[in-house]
Amino acid sequence: MRKIKEHISLAFLWLLVKFNNLKLYQSIDTLPIYYWHKIHESGNPAFLIIAENIHIERQMPGFFKMHILSHAWAKIYDEMIGRFGFSEEFLEIHRKEKEITIMKGHMIVSGDMTKKAFIEIAEIELEAIRAHIDKFSGKVTFEEAKAFVESQMGFRINPFECSVSEYYGYLMTMKKMQKKTG
Repeated sequence: MRKIKEHISLAFLWLLVKFNNLKLYQSIDTLPIYYWHKIHESGNPAFLIIAENIHIERQMPGFFKMHILSHAWAKIYDEMIGRFGFSEEFLEIHRKEKEITIMKGHMIVSGDMTKKAFIEIAEIELEAIRAHIDKFSGKVTFEEAKAFVESQMGFRINPFECSVSEYYGYLMTMKKMQKKTG
C-alpha cells in the first residue's frame, strides 16, 4: 500500500511540474550544495527551481508552487538519507526521544505515577544532549565547513557547481581518512 502511495505521489508531482512548466533539481546528484544550504538556512524550497542565472535570494513561493516544491524537497531529502544515512547526533536525540515515549507509555498503561520522575530525568538528559550538539555544531558555518573540506582535500569547491552528493562524498572520505589515522 505504501509503495502505491509513493507512486501516486510521484506521478502527481510529475504532473504538477509539467503543468507549471517548472524545471526543478530532483536529485542530490544535480542540486548544488549552495542551494541545499540555502534551503536549510531559510526554509525556502524555491531554491530547487532551476534558473538560468545564479540567485543568492529567492522569494517564498505561493501555495501551489510551495506544494510542488515541498514534494520535490521531500524526495531529495529521502534520497540524501538513503545514501548517506542519519548523523550520529540525530540518532542520539532520536534514541532519547524514543526512550521517553516508551516510559510515558508504560506510565499511562500501568498508572504508576512514580515513573514521572524518571521521565523528567530523561527529558533533562535530552535537553543536555541538544544543548551540547547546538554548542558545537552551531559554531561552524557553511563557509567554514566548506573551507575545511577544501583545505583537507586540496582543491577549491565552487558551491554553485558542486552537487550535494559530491560534497557529502568528500565529507565521508574525510571521515574515513580520519578513522584510519586515529
